[in-house]
Amino acid sequence: MSNATLERLSANFDRYGLADSKRTGSEGAAEIASWIAEELGRIGYAVERRHRDFDLPVDSFTVTAQGRTLHPIANPRAGADRAATTAPLARLDEAKGGDIAIAELPFNRWSEFEHPDIAARIAEARRRDVAVLLLATKGHSGEAVAINAPPNSEDLPFLFGTIGPAEGEWLVSLAMSGASAEIAIEPRSAPVSGEDIVAEIGDEGRHIVLSTPYTGWFCCAGERGPGIALFLELAASLSKAFPGQRLLAIATGAHELAEANLLRAVPPAEEIALWVHLGANAASRDFHETPSGLLPLSTPDPQRFLLVSEHLIERSRRCLGGLPGLADPYSISGRTLPGDAKYPLAHGVKSIIAILGAGRYHHSILDRGDMTTPEILGDTYDGLTLLINAALHDDREAGQ
Repeated sequence: MSNATLERLSANFDRYGLADSKRTGSEGAAEIASWIAEELGRIGYAVERRHRDFDLPVDSFTVTAQGRTLHPIANPRAGADRAATTAPLARLDEAKGGDIAIAELPFNRWSEFEHPDIAARIAEARRRDVAVLLLATKGHSGEAVAINAPPNSEDLPFLFGTIGPAEGEWLVSLAMSGASAEIAIEPRSAPVSGEDIVAEIGDEGRHIVLSTPYTGWFCCAGERGPGIALFLELAASLSKAFPGQRLLAIATGAHELAEANLLRAVPPAEEIALWVHLGANAASRDFHETPSGLLPLSTPDPQRFLLVSEHLIERSRRCLGGLPGLADPYSISGRTLPGDAKYPLAHGVKSIIAILGAGRYHHSILDRGDMTTPEILGDTYDGLTLLINAALHDDREAGQ
């Protein structure tokens, strides 16, 4: 790999991290969307910016008890018809109708609303008819971990948010003493605007599709930065390696709302030669765990998964052998997949390469700064390039 490629990968990772919040509708998300569109246009792609509006009635809410105010990470769709209230605090397993319920989650790299441990607590809160459900998340960051807010969360009859483990312990101790808390809701009066970047180049052969999300709850340096850097470099290099080939590059907004729905932007499955999806933590760094906190390492976090079509398993092992987390690929067929990786499979695409994972700071406010290295990005890019070339060679052989 050339030094120029490493420099571009690093520069694009750094550029993504300059914007702070990447939540859909935020200034940071809009800034990143404009930058991605400009970069793809500079490469030579015809770029379309597709705007969408989302009804997210809950902007935020606070919980105040004994003079201290907490700011949960609110699900923007849940409990919109709830009024501000003062209500008893209770552990979820002891909560009664109208209570503010607290449930502590076990240690994990939390992300999805549909996780069985989260789904079970949501079902219990619904059964007990609580006014508010606060999930105390435990993870490597020690902070509250945001949970993606899919469209079906608007059906929840209670406010829903996450808090950090220390906040959860404090509220549980208050609940055991019979204390109450005051809930104040900050509603949102207008829809939130987001956009997808859809870029095309070439007019020959079947499509190569590249996709990655660019929005998230906070800065998302480790979660989204590596995927964006790889996405832009592959968009450039593939257009040079396969001149004239139809390439479709899609950077989606609204990921944290589970509203990416990539199928709006792609051609029929039979017109797609290969779909490459770059999901969360595609090339983020690992950390040592110490009593004083996490210490950064120069090696990649192995909690990343390579999911490929069955016929690409052996080629994947050869192309990405030795790369932690990617050296042992999984067949994508027949799996229930999280996030946006499910779309290529649902669409019926025959050749799929997808990377997704969860770093130690996944979905936390501390996911910022130096969350990868040029070498981690470069090694991942090299392995992906080899695999993409092999997959396209197979496709062309099959077409002859």
